[in-house]
Parts: sequence; structure tokens; C-alpha cells
Amino acid sequence: MVTAATEADDTPVFRIGMLGPSRVGKTSLVVSMLTDGERLLGGTPVVLRAADERTKRLLRLRRQELDGGLLARKFDSAVMPGSLDLTYFNLEMRAGQAAEGIRFSLLDFPGGWLSEQEGRSAEEVRNWDECQSFLAECNVLVVPVDATVLMEADQPQHWRSVPAVLETLAVQEMAELWAGNRNLAPEEPALVVLAPVKCESYFADNGGLRDDSQLLRERVLQVYDRVIELVRLNAPHAQIRYCPVDTLGCVELVKVHWQTDPDEPGTHRPTGTFAIRDRGRISIVGAEDILGAVCGLLAGARRRVTAGEADRHVGRARYAEQRGQELKRGFFRHVRNWMNGSIRANDLERAGQLAKAQELRNQAEQLARAVDMLADRKPSGRSKAL
Repeated sequence: MVTAATEADDTPVFRIGMLGPSRVGKTSLVVSMLTDGERLLGGTPVVLRAADERTKRLLRLRRQELDGGLLARKFDSAVMPGSLDLTYFNLEMRAGQAAEGIRFSLLDFPGGWLSEQEGRSAEEVRNWDECQSFLAECNVLVVPVDATVLMEADQPQHWRSVPAVLETLAVQEMAELWAGNRNLAPEEPALVVLAPVKCESYFADNGGLRDDSQLLRERVLQVYDRVIELVRLNAPHAQIRYCPVDTLGCVELVKVHWQTDPDEPGTHRPTGTFAIRDRGRISIVGAEDILGAVCGLLAGARRRVTAGEADRHVGRARYAEQRGQELKRGFFRHVRNWMNGSIRANDLERAGQLAKAQELRNQAEQLARAVDMLADRKPSGRSKAL
């Protein structure tokens, strides 16, 4: 198991849960978000990068796999490895050489854990409990969806297999758990992102050959209708967004083969083969919509903290804890800690350390401007509020 980074009292860590089956593309989506974040922040003093060596190594390995497929000019979804263990991806957004910034922790786990309940070892049970706890505490829940499963199902046996392939019942259960926990803190923002991935062959805005974007959206909403319903029922204040992503942007689906699962004879699973377009230049689309939605939560919360609302929300959270409703990490406490750069700058000014105070203040302002810039970006034509 890969352990999460320790959360210091003054280090804000914003958790993003990722909920989907094995090989749906969770790790590749993290790579896409990081790559697009680097592009969007280019030319600013703020960077988005891996926050620790383990995350850096894991993302480098996945990037090498993707780059190798581009050089080979062919991708086969069956050979892309799925996660074998509980894995934390820790990213940070930081201004220049600042000692502190904003940390995002994303959790990836073997998708099979969603449905495999029997025969687990004691360690696997502990890992799954940790995973459920992480997901329950997240303010943001991302649900990656393999677009090829929905768009290439053209036989009755394919459609009968979709719930098993996408683990939709398990996703519903976890989304309901997440929403119930979010409802314990209705003052805090909450966001669910339905994120179809591998969408290159279904949009015509990024080199695709046809536009089936409306059909993709209809099928996602049909298959995940119960997830949306459960979130709205249990966390009415939560935002729900639809954000389809071209993970690479330079590939085209050329063949899909549905095979019977040897472990589940009634289930057919698709394997897609993708060819490389033109020169194979990566052109990610859609990841910026997810980053923008997440930064929108941070920007909105920062404005509320500035307006003096945070103490009231933190007080309510403490009262809930006293009543046995365990809210281990308050969202507004993290936002307030993020803003501590400005608070410490004030202390330094009073102590006469004016140069250091101005440096801290500049870094805090640069980080705030970067978050606002990402939050205020107009969503692409693909992204929709549901």
C-alpha cells in the first residue's frame, strides 16, 4: 500500500476521490490533469507539480507508457496496466520558491475492490476501509467513465454487460455514502464530476472524424442516472458537472473486440485498439474543465473566508463532532490555512521584517490569482452543469 502524505496542521490538503473500475483510466486522467495544469499555468509564477517523489515516479511511469504507445503509433487498452494497490497521487500548486502552497491528494485503487467483498485478507480489508474513509471525506468526487464501453455497445449482450464492466452498482453505493457524509457539512462545497475518458473518437473539436458528443452525453446520463439521483437526494447542495476528456487527443479508435470474461461467463468486456493521428502530438481537451471546477470551489471558499464566514462554519463542524458526527478535516479550515501566508505576513510586518513579509504576501497573492484564473476560465463547450 502507498501511504498518504502526512497532513501537517498548517498544510491544506484538498482530497479528490476517484471512483471507477479497473483500467477505466483513472491514473491517465491524473496525468492529463497535471499536464493541462502545467500548460494553463505556463507564463505565471505558479506551478502545478508532483508533491513527492513517489507521485513523481508513478506519473513518470504512466507518461512513459503513453509516450511509448505514441512512438509505436498504436494503443491497445488491454495492455495498459490497472492499479494493483491503494495509491495516493499528491500534487501541489505553489508560487515560485514558496515553502507552502496548496496540496491536492487524489486516491486511486484497484477497481475490482468495488465489487470483490469476499476472500479478502486482513490487509486488504484495512486498505479498503482506508479507501472508503478517504472517499467519504472528499469534497470532490470524480467518476471516470470509459466512453468506449458506452459508445461501442451495439449488441444486447454488450448492454447487459455494461453494469458489470463499469461497476455501476458499486459506484452508486459509494456515491450514496459520499453524499451522506457531505450532507453532514452542508455549509461546505461539494462537487461530483462525471468524466467520460478516451473521448477522442466521439468529438469533432480536437481532430476527431465524427461528432457523437450528444449521444455520449445521453448514454452517460442514462447509465449514471441513479448516481445523480442519489447525490441530489442525499446532498442537495452538491454541484454535479459533466466533463468529457480527451486523455491524449491524438488517437482514433480503429477496432473494438468484445470478449467473454473467463471469470464471469455472462459478461463481455471490450478491448479497444487506437491508432495515432498525424504526428502524434498530445492535445488534451476537457481536463481543464475539471481543474476549473475544483479551483472554483477553492476560490469561492476563499472569498467566504475573507468575508469572515469561516469561523461560523468551523464552529458548526466542531459541534457536529461533539455529537458524534466525525468530520475529521474541515474544508474551511484548510482554506483558512491556505490563506495563512497573508496572516504570517502581517505578523512579520509587526516584527519589522518587512522584506520577508512582502515576499510572503506576494506569494499568497500569486497563488490566489492562479486559483482565480483557473476558476474563472470559461468552461469548454463540452462541460455542462447537471
